[in-house]
Amino acid sequence: VTTSGIKQGPVLQSTSQQPVVADKPQWSV
Repeated sequence: VTTSGIKQGPVLQSTSQQPVVADKPQWSV
């Protein structure tokens, strides 16, 4: 799970549910 962006890890995993979880924290419902 170490893809050139550890801080954006959850984003790649949750890309199916919320791809903007790290991009926009306010979008996290």
